[in-house]
Amino acid sequence: DRTRRYDTANGLAADLERHLNNEPVQARPPSSLYRLQKLVRRNKLAFAAAGAIAAALVVGLAVSAWGLVKEQQARREADRQRHQAEANERKAEAEAVKSGQVAQFLKAMLDGVGPAVARGRDTTMLREILDKTAERVGKDLTNQPEIEAELRSTLGQVYFALADYSKAENMDRVALELRRKVLGNEHAQVADSLDALGNLLLDQVNNPAATSQSDPGKLAEAEATFREALAIRRKLLGDEHLDVASSLGHLALALKSGDETKDKLTEAEGLVRKALAMRRKLLGSEHVAVAISLNDLAVVLQAQDKLEEAETCYREALATQKKLLGKDSLIVATTLNHLGYLLLRERRFAEAEAPYQEALEIRRTVFNDDHPYVAVLLNNLANVLENEGKLPESEGLYRRALAARTKLLGSEHPRVAAVFNSLSRVLRKQDKLAEIASLCRQEAERGNPAAELGLAQMYQLGDAVAKDPTEAVKWYRKAADKGDVTAQGILGRMYERGEGVARDIAEAAKWYSKSAEGYSKSLEQYRGAAAGGDAQALNEFAWLFATSESAEVRDGRAAVVLAEKAVAATGRTDPGLLDTLAAAYAESGQFTNAARVQKEGIALLHDENRKADYGSRLKLYESS
Repeated sequence: DRTRRYDTANGLAADLERHLNNEPVQARPPSSLYRLQKLVRRNKLAFAAAGAIAAALVVGLAVSAWGLVKEQQARREADRQRHQAEANERKAEAEAVKSGQVAQFLKAMLDGVGPAVARGRDTTMLREILDKTAERVGKDLTNQPEIEAELRSTLGQVYFALADYSKAENMDRVALELRRKVLGNEHAQVADSLDALGNLLLDQVNNPAATSQSDPGKLAEAEATFREALAIRRKLLGDEHLDVASSLGHLALALKSGDETKDKLTEAEGLVRKALAMRRKLLGSEHVAVAISLNDLAVVLQAQDKLEEAETCYREALATQKKLLGKDSLIVATTLNHLGYLLLRERRFAEAEAPYQEALEIRRTVFNDDHPYVAVLLNNLANVLENEGKLPESEGLYRRALAARTKLLGSEHPRVAAVFNSLSRVLRKQDKLAEIASLCRQEAERGNPAAELGLAQMYQLGDAVAKDPTEAVKWYRKAADKGDVTAQGILGRMYERGEGVARDIAEAAKWYSKSAEGYSKSLEQYRGAAAGGDAQALNEFAWLFATSESAEVRDGRAAVVLAEKAVAATGRTDPGLLDTLAAAYAESGQFTNAARVQKEGIALLHDENRKADYGSRLKLYESS
């Protein structure tokens, strides 16, 4: 470009000088980039420092930006997790509410279809519902122990009402365990579970038709659970609260149901009087809970032979219960049953019949005959009617009681044998010997050892059937093989003397040995049953001590103690028990007392054959 050529050599020199000094030359277009390059070359150090600073700033900015991005991502993730957790919590709360509602629905449903509502109708479907619900509860509510415990507690109550004691006990124990685990040992709901379990255990002890096996440990456990429940409630609720009053009453009944020592009965009376006073103060005198305490007090007073005051309490309780609950309440039936027993003890049979009859009618509208609460009333009312001389009516009730107890306890249970013996006695009083033989055969074929023994004795003596020693031995052996110690002893004697069988000392020794072993086992069984106050068990235990063929077993003094308890428990109304007491007195050398009691038993008899039997023993006592 001519316009940009050097005019002079000095211009070229100046441009060379500028080139050497890293300055823009005149010979090329002065672009911004070219000038910048020259400026940088002239100021390398400054630009290097500035570059380093700029690079540091860029790196720092990049790091900051990266950190900010990561922080934002973390915040977003935290927000997402928080929202998810809140959603899960809301879902869990919704499910818990739903489960709680379902549980309450099931609880209300189960409460609404119990025996009190079914009113004697077939409970097969109810039992199926209960069993399926119980199975599902353990599977579906494993993560909700409080709801599971609530439902199990309800299931336990319904099973209890249906007299399915094993399932009821299982439900109550699991509910208690769950509540202890979740709520700790000192919580109101734990006390509720303890109270429910104690009532179940106590009912099995007090009701002779409740369970097939007597377990003295249940009474001790019932007392312990009631004491623990009482301690928890007192700590949480103070000394004056309705739940505390309830625990006091239950503990009093447990103490009364035990060995009935003076100290325990005194403690029981004190506890139930506290409960009564507390309920009257908190509720007034006209309340169902107050009436329940009056009934409890009467039970304890009756155990102390304070019969007049006990009867007053029973009648006051009944008046309140009937006024507030009506005449068809199960609570009313319980008090009527207790009053009937008191009147029976006083031998006021005509008066005892009415409350027993009324209680039976109430319970039969709710339960079937094979329920323990009905079975015990059938037997008690039959006893009253027998003592009134109303033998056909008594016979009918004993037959129903026998069928009920056989279904509940099995044919081989001693309490079934007791009813069988009572029925046989009533038949004998009516001279229905053929029916006795028929009954013995029917029950023997079902496996009732008492019937097998009775049938064997009939064949041996020719009583109502043809005398047949071979048949006698056959039925004695059946009873003996099932452990009947009386049959074993008789077989030993028959083989020893050659009565109906060939004389065989080895065979006699075998059966005598079995009998002795059986007596030892029976002692333990009767000891357990007698500890619960069962009159029949006390009587059998006393009979063993008074009449055993084994000198090692016989103990007159122990027999007297047990027989006196049995006689007192039945109000001196059972001639068979009086016969045992007379034998006990005789074994202990108290022949005057033996004769006196034997005369008392004879006075209660209507059957001439039995009078002759008792009279023969009376002559022995008098001659001794």
